[in-house]
Amino acid sequence: MAQSTRITSPDATALYELAQRLRELSSALHDDNAWVDQQLQACGDAGVFEWFLPKEQGGQGWSDADLIRGYLTLSATCLTTTFVITQRTGACQRIASS
Repeated sequence: MAQSTRITSPDATALYELAQRLRELSSALHDDNAWVDQQLQACGDAGVFEWFLPKEQGGQGWSDADLIRGYLTLSATCLTTTFVITQRTGACQRIASS
């Protein structure tokens, strides 16, 4: 997936391309010392971290239904990466709403 490709909808082809990339990278996570750095970088490059914040705060302002669809697509290929994203997202949403 090209770095400049932003996922702006749960229906975007780029989301499925990212999911495939996460699937390819997941085999490296079987090592006890593995970390999801490449996976998180791929998600960042694709704009995943923008989904969760309002547009006025630099995000894409996805609806709850769209977020769930995005999460489901990502978690189907790499649950570890998706779990890390949910933890970061919760913190960012709390900061943004304060």
